[in-house]
Amino acid sequence: LSFDIVMSKTSAVQYGKYQDKITVTNGVVTLSIPVGLEVIALEYGSAQFKVRDDFGEDVSGAVITLYGRDPYIQYINGKETVYYLNYSLTTDENGVAAIYDKPIGVYDFTVAAKGKQTYTGEMTIMPMTQPAYEEVVLTTNPVEISWTVTETTIVDEY
Repeated sequence: LSFDIVMSKTSAVQYGKYQDKITVTNGVVTLSIPVGLEVIALEYGSAQFKVRDDFGEDVSGAVITLYGRDPYIQYINGKETVYYLNYSLTTDENGVAAIYDKPIGVYDFTVAAKGKQTYTGEMTIMPMTQPAYEEVVLTTNPVEISWTVTETTIVDEY
C-alpha cells in the first residue's frame, strides 16, 4: 500500500508551522502518523551590520536582535498560536555581523553592547545578491557604575 500526500498553499493559509496526524486503519489495526509542514516565504534575503561607537571604533561583541513584524501561525494538534520570527547575532572583532537566507520583510532590531546605549531601528530584508546593509553608531555611556551589596553585621558597643 502506498499513497501520496499533496499540500499546496492557498491565499487563505497563513505562514507558519502546521502539525497534525493521519490515521490509517485496516479495520483491525489503527495507526496514527504525525505529519508536519512549515509554510514559509519562498523568497529570502540577507542582512549585514557594521557597528561602531561614537569615537569611530569598531564594537566587537555587540548583540543584534532582529524581530520580524509579520505574524506566523503555528498549529499543533489543532491548537493555534501566533509567533514572530526573531534572530540574534553578534559582531566580530571588526564590528561586523551578517545573517543569511532569512524570509524577506520588515524587521525591527536592537543593538546592545556593554558600556553603550542600546540602539533601535528597522531594516527591510529583500531578495538581493548583496545583503541589506545597516551601519550603526552606538553612543558611549559617559559613566557606568555598578555595585554589589554585602550584608554585614555591626556590633554596637557602648
